[in-house]
Amino acid sequence: MPSTTSPRDLRLDFFRGLALWFIFIDHVPSSIIANLTFRNFGFSDATEIFVFISGYTAALVYGRSLQAQGPVLMTMQVLKRCWQLYAAHILLFVFFVAQITWIAARFDQASFIDELNVAQFHDDPQRSLIRALILHYRPVNLDVLPLYMALLAALPVMLLLLRQSRLLLFGLSAALWLAVQTWQWAWPVYEGGDTWLFNPLGWQFLFVIGIVCASVRDQDPVWLRWHRRVAVLAVLMLLFALVVTTTWRYESLNAWTDEWIGPWLYPIDKNNLGPARLLHFLAVAWLVAHLVRDNSRLLSWRLARPAIICGQQSLVIFCVSISLSFIAWFALVQLGRGPLMQIAVVVGGLALMTAIAWQLNWYRQRSRQRPRPVRIPETP
Repeated sequence: MPSTTSPRDLRLDFFRGLALWFIFIDHVPSSIIANLTFRNFGFSDATEIFVFISGYTAALVYGRSLQAQGPVLMTMQVLKRCWQLYAAHILLFVFFVAQITWIAARFDQASFIDELNVAQFHDDPQRSLIRALILHYRPVNLDVLPLYMALLAALPVMLLLLRQSRLLLFGLSAALWLAVQTWQWAWPVYEGGDTWLFNPLGWQFLFVIGIVCASVRDQDPVWLRWHRRVAVLAVLMLLFALVVTTTWRYESLNAWTDEWIGPWLYPIDKNNLGPARLLHFLAVAWLVAHLVRDNSRLLSWRLARPAIICGQQSLVIFCVSISLSFIAWFALVQLGRGPLMQIAVVVGGLALMTAIAWQLNWYRQRSRQRPRPVRIPETP
């Protein structure tokens, strides 16, 4: 199990903050800055970063609780967190749908209703609300929190398996992932064959990999040490992914890729966390873990501080980013899609996300300070 005395690893906050930034930018259509995000240079994207770090941090936090307070209390703490995530998701759903329907009606932009999958709510709000409460109906961009809820709900079982055997947990998780890739298992399955965009049965493998990595945080396992051959393989994987994704931007090269590489590489399955996405992310994570140490000067760089602050307030900032991404999109539609406007809406959104995270951090720090006792002067 993870150590109870390890200091906070700012790398987790930094890269989780970057993932939140990427999620916001990627959700703003027609943004030139979106060409610079993680997903443009390989097969994986910010979702993999978010899920891996979520598994890692969950193992650290609730692993300590399991050691100190036992499985029952740890399970109750996990369920409480799941409830908080569920409440945040429903609140985000209501606000997201409300802002889309209001803007669509106020500014005669009915296309938003269809493009963001709000038409169902617009046509049948009562039934859609019930389906939203059971996580069946989710407008565009509202799929990450339900995935995280499902993975976190299984965390107590995962941690108990981890306490018995790290290899057992990893083996069972890998077997389930392989079954999903082979037979396309999906959960939950609704009427008409509808399934979640992010299949928890597939994505649990990356979550478990994060848990396993956290469990050896203070150790030095052979499989995590620096090996030149592993580094070469990881770099080759990244170069291959970069070449393939680059060909997607050019019709002639893309046709060549489809013919010679596509038959054994495609589809690059995001729903079930396909092998290409998983291997690409693991190559990135392995290299980053060795090149960016926990005492790296990058983490003390002033320009890294905004990402760290956002990563420390991940739930609120994620919800804010989803709302801001639609506002940024609407601004581009109304005010023009020129390069300066694209940069302005993205930079403005990131600045507002950082400001909110800074305010929340400031409030949390002040709340933890013990108030000084008030001395009442004695009466003569």
